[in-house]
Amino acid sequence: MWCVVAPRKGGAFTLVELLVVLAIIAILASIATSQYLSYMAKARISSYALPLARTCFAEIVSYCTSEGTDGAVNISSLSNCSNTQTAGGMVIINFQTQPVCFEGVLSQGELHATIQGINTYKVICSVDVAPFKCWIE
Repeated sequence: MWCVVAPRKGGAFTLVELLVVLAIIAILASIATSQYLSYMAKARISSYALPLARTCFAEIVSYCTSEGTDGAVNISSLSNCSNTQTAGGMVIINFQTQPVCFEGVLSQGELHATIQGINTYKVICSVDVAPFKCWIE
């Protein structure tokens, strides 16, 4: 037995077709939103925390070169190595390894810089490559 379906006359979409399209749009929007928020967090880190971390380490290198003394660097005497309020939020600088000068050169030290409220990314500056290297992790 054959069933004949009458063609639609109005050319409109059915309710089920519209719901399927809405479900697809909702799924794509949820994926895009999470990716956008992640992108924005990384952009804030690279725009605000990374330059401050590099400036801090550059000041430490300058201190080692100009002072020429051996031993640990007095971080509290350096103006660019403190927590700073920026347009992107409060940049927090923590030293994981105390910077040390040896014969006028920065020989060791590592800092982590984050923005208050962003836990997914951080800036790491380390004395791996002379004089230092900073990256986002």
